[in-house]
Amino acid sequence: MKEWIFKVFVENGVSDFYMWRKRLPPKARLKLRWVIDNMETTADWTQTKYFRPLSGGIGEIRFFISKRQFRPLGCRGPEEGEFTILIGAEEKDDELKPPGVIEIAKKRRDLVLEDGRYSDDYV
Repeated sequence: MKEWIFKVFVENGVSDFYMWRKRLPPKARLKLRWVIDNMETTADWTQTKYFRPLSGGIGEIRFFISKRQFRPLGCRGPEEGEFTILIGAEEKDDELKPPGVIEIAKKRRDLVLEDGRYSDDYV
C-alpha cells in the first residue's frame, strides 16, 4: 500500500527534474526509480538511508551510483501524503551542485505550497 504520492515541480508545463533525470546514466535512473518505489511504501523516512531533511522544509533523496552522489531535492505537499521533487542535484566534495540549488528548491517549495498547479504527478 502506498503511504506517499510523489509529484514533480512544473512551471509552464515543464519539469526540469525530468530533463535532469533523462541525463542520468541508465543505472542511476533505475536506482532512482527503485528508491522512490520504496519511499512510496515507507511511512517514516527517518528510518531509511535514502532521505535526509535539510533546512527550510526541504529534504533530499539520497543515492549513489559509480561513486556519484545523487540528491534530488523536494518537500512535503502540496497535499497531505504528497512529496514534490523540486529539482535534481548532485553532491560533490560535500557541496550540492548546481550552486544555489537549495535556494531554488526553497523558492519552488513556496510556489508549490501556495498553488498546487506547480506540481504534477511523478511518472
